[in-house]
Amino acid sequence: MAASKVQVNTWKWEFSNSGAKPRGYGYWAFEIGGEVKFYRGQYSECKAQAQREAAELGITQITLLP
Repeated sequence: MAASKVQVNTWKWEFSNSGAKPRGYGYWAFEIGGEVKFYRGQYSECKAQAQREAAELGITQITLLP
């Protein structure tokens, strides 16, 4: 499966950050298949890495955690 097919759910993060969209540099936590994985860097790069890992596992949706 292509990483671009993995959907990223951000509602929990947005809710806990007053509706702001995720962006910039930081520590990012994604739930991938029931497991929490942490990444450090630009959001776009970390999101892409999390999507690649999810695609390798055959997972179609991941969640950005607050």
